[in-house]
Amino acid sequence: MGMARLSLRGAGAQITTEIVPVLKRCWSALPRLSELLSRLPWRRTPASDPLPLKQRTPRKEPTAKKGPEPARQVDDEDEEGALPPIIISRPVSPAIVVKPGQAKLAAAKLPAEAAADGKPYTLPAVSLLDPPVRLAVKIDEDALHASSRILESKLGDFGVEGKVVAVRPGPVITTYEFEPAPGVKVNRVVSLVDDLQMALRAVSVRILAPIAGKAVVGIEVSNPRREKVCLREILDSPGFQQSEAPLTLALGKDTVGNAIVADLARMPHLLVAGATGTGKSVSLNVMIMSLLYRVSPRDVRFIMIDPKMLELSLYEDLPHQLSHVITNPKEAGAALQEVVRRMEYRYKLLHDKGVRSVAAYNRVLETGQRAANGIIKLTEVVPEGEADDEPSAAPRVVPNGLNLTHHRLPYLVVIVDELA
Repeated sequence: MGMARLSLRGAGAQITTEIVPVLKRCWSALPRLSELLSRLPWRRTPASDPLPLKQRTPRKEPTAKKGPEPARQVDDEDEEGALPPIIISRPVSPAIVVKPGQAKLAAAKLPAEAAADGKPYTLPAVSLLDPPVRLAVKIDEDALHASSRILESKLGDFGVEGKVVAVRPGPVITTYEFEPAPGVKVNRVVSLVDDLQMALRAVSVRILAPIAGKAVVGIEVSNPRREKVCLREILDSPGFQQSEAPLTLALGKDTVGNAIVADLARMPHLLVAGATGTGKSVSLNVMIMSLLYRVSPRDVRFIMIDPKMLELSLYEDLPHQLSHVITNPKEAGAALQEVVRRMEYRYKLLHDKGVRSVAAYNRVLETGQRAANGIIKLTEVVPEGEADDEPSAAPRVVPNGLNLTHHRLPYLVVIVDELA
């Protein structure tokens, strides 16, 4: 231990002997260094001096005029070094409780359903819409046959024998009709959807097992190039033009390119759901446009609720509107209660005439007016308490004491964007 201490002390003495001369030389050079620094042409700015205004003004990015800015390419290094997302749990908003007085207030804001002016209404022309752009997409029969052989080969690798009996190319997808061999279960084909998608290098593959009315399994494969489906060609289609339902909706095309239409009155409730960017708002606008191209304000009235204040504000000045576009959630709840009240009043009107639909009710009134006066002169229905300023016939008193005034009933369509 003593020798170790001596050796350490000796090393320390040697280090001290070497450092001391170096420190002395540095100390003696400090005045010379200070003199050299003072001779340099530097201009010192006090820390308290404010910066020029030009330096504080944020630089504006130039606006691109030629087209959308291309997406920034993300390198592998950026992806590896990206931080994980921060997920913040937010409390759920409490339910909005509508007081009884609010429903009466909203009822006062919703006017009568009558079109008071009685002026003739002209439906918009289809020529106002842009014509469909036809892309010169040539059907490659060789490619379709090659895809059929790939399907048969891939299914055969997993023990599912059969053959493709028909190929139906469409604007968005192509349907392959696969006929399984005897003894092959259909569920085995359904379980291979991911393998078929990888084999065909398709964006999506869907299996219809089986196709209704046929002894085949439908394999729907997305096309590499999709055709645009325009509203004008749906409105010009025979299915939409020949439909007798006043609330006919234009929905799009099927897998073979035929127009798809539906009657809203037969649903009568429709919920449009989907992920962000899948076209929910676009489909909702298409349905509204199809109604505007078919019925007048005399036959349909709208109540639109748009809490986001973005999608339905364009329809604010429509003559079909029963009220302004509602954006306040509290007003929306009260307006829906008013709709329920009017629905119950309409039930009493239909019951009094012995009919089950609005169309049958209007036909009964039309027949009665023609038989009594020789002409057809109908007005809209005005619920009890709102007919003070409206000319109407003498009301009928029913046994429960409620006054019923029979008038023509328009369809009442309630549209809510973002129900949540």
